[in-house]
Amino acid sequence: MASQGFWFQLRYSLSGSGSKGTAMFHLLRMGARLLVFLLIVAVGFAVYLMKRTGSEHYRESFEASLKEGLTASEIELGGFSRTQGQMIISSLALQGGDDTFYSALEARNVRFRMGLLDGIGAIGGEWDTGVIEMSRLDMDLRAGADDAESSKNLAESLFRKYSNLQVNGMEIADASIRWGYSERTKGSITNSSVQVQRLDNRLRLHFRGGYFSQNWFRKLEIVNLVVNCDTDGFVFEKAELKKGTGTVNFTGLKVIGGERPLVEGTLKMRNLNLEGLLPLAQRSFVEGTISGEFQVSGSTNTTEGVGFAGQVML
Repeated sequence: MASQGFWFQLRYSLSGSGSKGTAMFHLLRMGARLLVFLLIVAVGFAVYLMKRTGSEHYRESFEASLKEGLTASEIELGGFSRTQGQMIISSLALQGGDDTFYSALEARNVRFRMGLLDGIGAIGGEWDTGVIEMSRLDMDLRAGADDAESSKNLAESLFRKYSNLQVNGMEIADASIRWGYSERTKGSITNSSVQVQRLDNRLRLHFRGGYFSQNWFRKLEIVNLVVNCDTDGFVFEKAELKKGTGTVNFTGLKVIGGERPLVEGTLKMRNLNLEGLLPLAQRSFVEGTISGEFQVSGSTNTTEGVGFAGQVML
């Protein structure tokens, strides 16, 4: 008996129980076969989950989902892979659509959390990406909208919430953001480290380092820049900049969203060197520093641009 197979021994031991023993034997054998089948299916499904991100079908589906979710008119997706529980996208380039807050966007080395079941509809449940990390972001913001409805759509595209997807925030090592459509309205934040927090129905952006430019302010160093954004516009919670020994502060300044975003607030300058503010051709004629407090008004979506009014001390 010891040299016989397992099933032979089991059948022999149950044969003494008559028909009940025979039925039990067949049930056990069917159960074992079912268990083996389920094990094979489970192993196959696990292999599929681990390799699915490398398939062409998944790439096309993922690219289409990104394009739709970010309301892009065009998308170019570089190489991507899932490694150690993270999705890694080497490069992502987007052209904005009619209802996007950006006109062009390019991101590099994007990383976020991705479990084995994430992205498989109801099976995977809610996909919590954690904090999305990027090594670099270049983005051109849309200057404004043609009408009130378009303006509303622009705001909604920034604060849109997605079913089965939870994004807690972003960390960007090197971000450059540009806005304005003419020389009088153009501005930028360049080469700044940014932390983005999602708080209920608003975003909080914290910039450290890099440079801020707007109108005749050119490449002011960012000391501390914190911006709170919601569907109505955004407010500078903190805005501390410097250039050399000079400082600029426009904490509390507001930009009210709409067809023509309106800028309202106060800007304070202390001992700012004129050389960095004047066009190159005029620097040899004027020297010294400037201080003052200015009321800021205007719009980044008009030919007049953003204006400053106040008393100046030279």
